[in-house]
Amino acid sequence: RKHRQLYLESTHVPACIGELEQPSVFSFMNKTDKKYSTTDPRQLKATDALISLLADDMLPLSLVMSASFRKFQTADNISNAYDEVTASYDLTGKVSNVITDNASNLLKAFRLPGFSTEPDSDDEDESKAVDLNDDLQLLTEHDSCFAHSLQLIVKDGFKDTASLNKVLSKAANIVSHVS
Repeated sequence: RKHRQLYLESTHVPACIGELEQPSVFSFMNKTDKKYSTTDPRQLKATDALISLLADDMLPLSLVMSASFRKFQTADNISNAYDEVTASYDLTGKVSNVITDNASNLLKAFRLPGFSTEPDSDDEDESKAVDLNDDLQLLTEHDSCFAHSLQLIVKDGFKDTASLNKVLSKAANIVSHVS
């Protein structure tokens, strides 16, 4: 099934923010007649944060929120931005799967959350013990994008075949002259 996509650029965010803050973002998406697809998200500035939320409501829906991201794109900052966006749409604990490319900062940002590196206290009250199985069911699953993974495999395969690179280079030159 195809996903409907709505790309919000920073120029559109102020105009839409009032409607997006209403209780249900899905009702807003269903009411919207025009699309805000302005650019490919890969062409946005590196300072723009792209948080993609997938939701299954009759038709799969992919919402890419583009907000100014002035911090370094570290795993901690990405994780905090994700938490802020899910909280702002009341989706905390409701997102079942997050799909990202294979960037190391994204992979690190979506590793198992909630585990601290601080040593446990021996004085902990047993009555406050938490059933770990219940908590593990609430964790969001993270997957790498299949298309990005496949692209890396193909790219690595082409590195080892010099003769094929010459043929592909000539074909690319022909295509660039035709188009």
